[in-house]
Parts: sequence; structure tokens; C-alpha cells
Amino acid sequence: MKKVMLLIIMCTITSSFIAIAQEYGDVNEDTVIDIVDSLLVAQEYVGLSPINFKKEWSDVNEDSLCDIVDALLISQYYVGLISWFPRRTPTPPSIETIVPTGEPTPGPTKPPVFPREIEEFVNRLKTEFTSMYIIEVEQSMLEIYPPRFIVSISINPDLDIAYRMGMLDSTRFNIWVEEETRTVNVELSGLTADYFGIDPRPEGQLLIEGLMILADVKEATPAVLGMMSKIVLYNYYSDGTIYIEYNNVYFKIYRNSSGQVQVETDFPPIVKNFVTKLQREIGNTYMVEIYNIYFFVPPEFPTWGVKVESIIDFQRPGELYSMDFHIRDQGGTIVVVSPVLSVNYAEIEPQPPGELLYDGIVLWLRQYPTFAPVEAFPISLLTQIIINRVDPKPVIYFTDPMGAKWMIYLEDERVILRPVE
Repeated sequence: MKKVMLLIIMCTITSSFIAIAQEYGDVNEDTVIDIVDSLLVAQEYVGLSPINFKKEWSDVNEDSLCDIVDALLISQYYVGLISWFPRRTPTPPSIETIVPTGEPTPGPTKPPVFPREIEEFVNRLKTEFTSMYIIEVEQSMLEIYPPRFIVSISINPDLDIAYRMGMLDSTRFNIWVEEETRTVNVELSGLTADYFGIDPRPEGQLLIEGLMILADVKEATPAVLGMMSKIVLYNYYSDGTIYIEYNNVYFKIYRNSSGQVQVETDFPPIVKNFVTKLQREIGNTYMVEIYNIYFFVPPEFPTWGVKVESIIDFQRPGELYSMDFHIRDQGGTIVVVSPVLSVNYAEIEPQPPGELLYDGIVLWLRQYPTFAPVEAFPISLLTQIIINRVDPKPVIYFTDPMGAKWMIYLEDERVILRPVE
């Protein structure tokens, strides 16, 4: 009797051990995943119905099929080309329950299992892209080692965004884990970047390499990839040049003649058009330059600086030598920020207050609305008047382009323009 009980106990222990040791790929249940398992799967695939074959353990890539791909993956695992399957779990597959209608009730769907490094990388991507975007990852079916994982990122369709022009719509790229260092790498070749209203779409690799330069890093980290959702892409030319806006500063990204990626400061078309008009109106005796303002500027009012400087060595007394002012994109219209306007007229001391002078020239233009150089705003007229003197009050005396003399001053906080008798 004791021998019978001992035999029962040993059988139970052995049975439990086999159940625990069972893994996907071990289709003949010999606790070893080897070339025999690969051959059995291949025989099943071609219809030979092998003996001692457990089909429920053959689906190593979790695509609900027993095919030649599973056989190849088992062979790769056996010879050491891969160290894991897309699914490697000792839990046996769920058993379908047959309902009276004859239709199977599917069991619970298990989330795909990815390497820990891939999961951590994707979690950091979710932080960078925020809830505005949906991020999905799947393993590539390409027979390449190390295995590739496809990351797809698209804007959340449930969001109510009134203006999307130039915003990131979607991107797609491959990532993989380096075997020795266990670091996650991004395949830049083949990376796609779709932006609303931009056609054709820009070259993804060029865009990311440009963002890496802006971020001053050597790798496409989750933070760099997240910058794709924080820029506005406002143009892409057939020569490959990409124009973006990031943190209220405009840049262009391109490859030089040697194929190296370059990033340079750029300006939006509306600003460049204003500078072109101003240069045309003031002529070639002055040089107009535009520059970025790097202190805080509200995003709803992008602002840039403009310098105008004479390129000749001699000015008559009262002629403009240089001026510096700010312009602002106010709802698609460029306006001059007159409070920060500074001017320098030859041999005039003290210099006229820039804001008062500008406001007085605006009043002068109302009396002469057909005067020619008004396309680039009254600012161009400051190069065509002569300042006669500035009194301490202050009162600005000037001669207009037609030779008439005027005075500008404040009275009860109102700007007054009067002719000089």
C-alpha cells in the first residue's frame, strides 16, 4: 500500500513539473525547444500531421496561426539568433468555451509582451507627446536581428483643435534594442513625418537630425522625438529645405553640398516680406537687418527686431544714421512696436524720442494719405525727413520730404502735429 501511495505522489510531482516547464515552441512536450520542434511545426504546416504534436504550443508569434514563420522562429531560437519569442510564457493558451449556438466565445486577449527596454522607451514617448497623441507599438515581422519594433504615433482624433496647419499629424519609425548595451536605438532611415497642410511631407530623417542639432544631442531620444509635436512646420521645398517654428523662433533645416545637416535661424514669410518692402522704400543707402528676440515673448504675439543703418560714411545734419525697432505679427498683420523704437540722427542732441516721433509721422501721413512710400508703414518715412532740433519739453522740429516744416509735441498726453510758421 505504501508503494502505491509513493508512486501516486511521484506521478503528481512529475506531472506538475512538466506543466510548469511547458513553453510555447515546445510542441512535443519534451521540455526542450530544439530543431525537432521546428520540424514538427513545418510538417504540420504542409499537412503531414506529425505524431506527438501539440498545436496549441506552436504559435510563437501570437498571430493565431501555425505556419512556416513559427517554424523559422523556433529554428532561430535554437541556434541562438534570437533570445526570446514575441510570446514566451508558461501559461497555456485559454480554452474556448462552446456555447449552445455553436459559436466560440473568445477568451481574454493578452497584451503583447515586449522587452523591458522597449516598454520604458515607449512610456517616455507617451510623456513627451502627452495625451494629444496616441502611441502604438508592434513587433515587425521582418526576419532581422535584433528584432525591430514599429512605433506609430498619431494625433488623438477625439481632440477638438480649431487650427492644425503645420502641426504634427502622425509619425512612424522602427526601434530596436542593442544586445550588449541594452540601449534602444531609432532607425532614422524610413522615419515618416506627416504635418497638416504640408505636401509633400518632409524627409523624416532630415527633420529629426535637425531637431537633434537644436537640442544639442547626438541621439534621437524620446525628448527629441517629442519635439516633432512641439514645432510648427510652415514650409517644405523640393530642394529638401524644411522651415519650422520652435519656441517663437524660426529655423530652416537643410543639407549642404557635402550632405551635412545644417540648422540656421530663419524668419516667417510675412516678416521677410515686410523687410523686403522696407528695403525697397528706403533705397540702397541703408541696410535692413532682422533678428530674433530671445527674451520672453507671448506666443500669441510673435515679435522680431529690425535694424536700419546707413552704409555711407557721411550724413547731412539731421539725416537718419540708424534706428532699431520691434515688429509684431498681430493676427497676420505686421505692426511696429513704437515704444521700443530708438533713432540716431546725425549731429542732433538730444535725440528725438522714438515713440513720439513715430506717432507724429503717423499723424503727418493722415494729412498726406497718397504719399508714395507708405507700403512698409510710416517707419520708412523716418529715413526721408530731416530733424532740425529737439527741445527739452520735448518738442521735435522736422522738415518733411516736400520741404514743409513741422513740430511734434505732447499736450495733455495727446500727440500734437503742427506746422511751423
